[in-house]
Amino acid sequence: MSVEKKKKQVRKKTTRNKTNRKNTRKEENNNENIVGEKLTEKQKLFCFHFICNDVLRGNATLCYNEAYSKDLYNKDQTRKLDEEGKEIYGTSEYDKCYNSCSVSGSNLLRNIKIQQENRLLLNSLLTDEKVDSRLAEIIFTGANKDSLNAIKEYNKIKGRIEEKLSINGMMVNLEDEDEKIYKKIVNKNLKG
Repeated sequence: MSVEKKKKQVRKKTTRNKTNRKNTRKEENNNENIVGEKLTEKQKLFCFHFICNDVLRGNATLCYNEAYSKDLYNKDQTRKLDEEGKEIYGTSEYDKCYNSCSVSGSNLLRNIKIQQENRLLLNSLLTDEKVDSRLAEIIFTGANKDSLNAIKEYNKIKGRIEEKLSINGMMVNLEDEDEKIYKKIVNKNLKG
């Protein structure tokens, strides 16, 4: 490889590093600005759906659609066809709206204030009464291993379960044992 090609590669790498540093600084500045702001009603609604809505829970795309009234389900789902007559993904109004909601929902989840609100909502949902209620539901409907393990972990963290260590074996009085050993040593020394 010639010297000129190596120099060009080094220049490209340093340019990329500078760009990456600039992007990181921009993200840090954005996060600092966000911390001082309050959530909008739509952001609060997004958080509510993301944490509390049994149907949408954990799906940022559908939660964004619901909170920001993007009317995803009423969009035309007809896709354009290629030369072979196959549908081209991403060409329908529904696909475009879905992709937009997906990106926007993902961006919201990276927002520090949204993360804090989600944490608060989640903690308000996890009360001892609700966990006990879920446990009773599992008992009556049949064991759901994942939920059962999560409840066990919750109870350990909250200190609701005390783990006891049991040791099986013969009880020995150490003082008596020490005395026997001492006598053996003394007897050996006297005989020897």
